[in-house]
Parts: sequence; C-alpha cells; structure tokens
Amino acid sequence: MLFRSLAEEARKAEEARLAEEARKAEEARLAEEARKAEEARLAEEARKAEEARLAEEARKAEEARLAEEARKAEEDRLAEEARKAEEDRLAEEARKAEETRPAVLWYPKTNERVLLSECVTRIGKKRDSVDFCIAGNPAVSRHHADIVRKDGAYYLIDQNSLNKSRVNGVFASPMQEVLLHAGDRIDLADEILIFEG
Repeated sequence: MLFRSLAEEARKAEEARLAEEARKAEEARLAEEARKAEEARLAEEARKAEEARLAEEARKAEEARLAEEARKAEEDRLAEEARKAEEDRLAEEARKAEETRPAVLWYPKTNERVLLSECVTRIGKKRDSVDFCIAGNPAVSRHHADIVRKDGAYYLIDQNSLNKSRVNGVFASPMQEVLLHAGDRIDLADEILIFEG
C-alpha cells in the first residue's frame, strides 16, 4: 500500500513537472510570438515612416523643380518683354529720327542738294527773297513755289507761278498742297528738281 502511494505521488509529481514544463513552453512560445509580432509592427511602422519620408522628399523636390521652372519662365518672359521694349524704343527712335531728318532737294543741273530743314523752303529766281535760287532762267518766277514741311511730311505749293509747277508730270494747282514722296520729279517751268525724301 505504501508502495502504491509512493508510485501515485511519483506519477503526480511527474505529471505536475510535465504540466509545468508545458506551461513554461507555452509561455515561451507566446512570448516569442508577441516578440515577433512587435518586431513586425515596428518594421511596418519603420517602412511606412520611410515611405512617408521619401514621399515628402519627392514632393519637396517636385515643388522645387516647379518653382525653378516658374522662375526661369518668368525670367524668360521678363527678358522677352525687355527685348521687345528695347526693340520698340529703338524703332520709335529711328522713326522719330526719320521724321525729324530733313529731306533733300536735288538740282541735277548743278548737282546741288538743298537740305529742307526749315518749315518752308522758298524756290524762285529772286535771290534775296528765296531760300533756293534758280538763276538765269526767265521761265522761273521770282517766287515760283514753296516746299512745306508739316507733321513729318513734305508738300509742294505752287505760288501761282506764270509757267506752273508739275509733280511727276501732273500740274500742281496754284496754292494747293501736293504731297511729295522720295524720288518725285518736280518741274518748275522747265527746270527739273528731284525730291530725295
């Protein structure tokens, strides 16, 4: 009986030992699983944080690229505006210079060139009352015609001369303005002048 009791105690002790080992093994397994789950969670968080960091870097890089493109586009636009403004300024200066540059009247007979720098240039044979004298031709009136500069343009006005004035072969009505263009031939009686513009 004593022997049976000892055997029973030994069996129970063995069972208790095995149960304790099993409990400890289960605890160790659960702890290992929890550790691995935590490692996986931390790794996932680190991956997401890295993705977010890379996405933020990419966003900032794209913003910087777009800002640089916008800056260059604005620089190009301003440079183009400045270029056009400078072209317009130079063109306007050239236009004004052209407008203010006096025209020239060429007298082929003597190869004289008269600068039409005054508002009115009087032409005729009476030396003391005209700006350009055509002497020695009785067909030319004392004050035969005027060339008038007005608003950058030039006009011939026949001063009711005896033998008339013509522009490119067309008679000019007395005291009427006839617009002149570069290369026009002006006949004062039988004298020829060329308006060089």
